[in-house]
Amino acid sequence: MATDDEYLYPLSQFRKRIAYANAFGTDFVVPVGTGVFLHKNSDFIHTLKKNELNQSFSMLVGVFTTENLYTDGYHTSSKTKNIIDDENSQDELLNMSIRLDSLGWTKKVFDVRKTLPSIPSPKSVISGIIRPLFNGNQMEERLRSKDLLDIFSTGNSLVFPAGHNMIVALSKNNFHSVLNKGGRPIMDHLALEIINNVLEIQD
Repeated sequence: MATDDEYLYPLSQFRKRIAYANAFGTDFVVPVGTGVFLHKNSDFIHTLKKNELNQSFSMLVGVFTTENLYTDGYHTSSKTKNIIDDENSQDELLNMSIRLDSLGWTKKVFDVRKTLPSIPSPKSVISGIIRPLFNGNQMEERLRSKDLLDIFSTGNSLVFPAGHNMIVALSKNNFHSVLNKGGRPIMDHLALEIINNVLEIQD
């Protein structure tokens, strides 16, 4: 579906496209590669927006944008076609990843490990490199899709992968409200982002 212009064209008509995902193996249902459609063989460039990373909100570990290469019509731009031709066009997931990226996105990656039960991996204990938080400012400003997948797919601890409910602060009852309260800052961030976007449209 996401490789067809019948789907891509309506999606391209939104003023902004924003995707959220959990990093470091914390989301069993929608891992980071699925959430922000990264692919192990994709060279599509993602630009790191370091100015949007705030130390006071350490759960947000990466903000990336992709260039909008999609033309205003039911076809893919020549630039995107060239990218797809350079890759393995027979790989449907790779094709989907590139075509979605070509619409122009803001992708936000979150680290919810501190809110989930976890134990350090033996390798991390031995090497002494356990870091509970990830500093996105350490990354290069331009990375390929496959680089981001490699960076954000694994962590340095064994985490119970319940981030899928955590990232949306699922609160369908008192038990879930307490269990997933660690995700409330992410939902507050999303609410503020929506309000700011609405105000931009009104201006």
